[in-house]
Amino acid sequence: FPVKKQTWKLGENVPESKTDECTLVERTDGLLWMNMRNQDRTLPNRKQCFSANGGQPWKNSQFDSTLLEPICQGAFLGLSNEAILFSNPHHKRRRKNLQIHRIEPRQSDWSKSIVVNSGKAAYSDMVEIDKESILILFETGKILPYGGICLKRIRLDSFQLLSKTKKH
Repeated sequence: FPVKKQTWKLGENVPESKTDECTLVERTDGLLWMNMRNQDRTLPNRKQCFSANGGQPWKNSQFDSTLLEPICQGAFLGLSNEAILFSNPHHKRRRKNLQIHRIEPRQSDWSKSIVVNSGKAAYSDMVEIDKESILILFETGKILPYGGICLKRIRLDSFQLLSKTKKH
């Protein structure tokens, strides 16, 4: 079958310092959503910004108060049902408690989450394997959070609603 030719263009720089190791997802409305590792310890949360124009420019840079950040990589995944997932170690200081947060289509807040590994954990990535489940590949170990690699299958119906009164 014919392959559709796509052209990539370099977007503008994000107007933030102390961020790196970004992950990006395109929402169904075409908005690009960038989530960044945050080196600034004034708030232990991920930083995010948006672009409606292919990264020309990035706007609305802000901390995401739901996503705790121990200075570690995180990963976005856009699902075929239009929901969006984000994984990272969900802790203020340590690389542990790997979670996946879920935002439903046409919503603006993370509404569900699941703990993947309550112990040590670091970098992760996800892939949708069918409409019912994803695979998550992540670093974990007994001594170091990046001492080994683990692969888990997660059922998409196993996510729990986040508590609205939860304080970080």
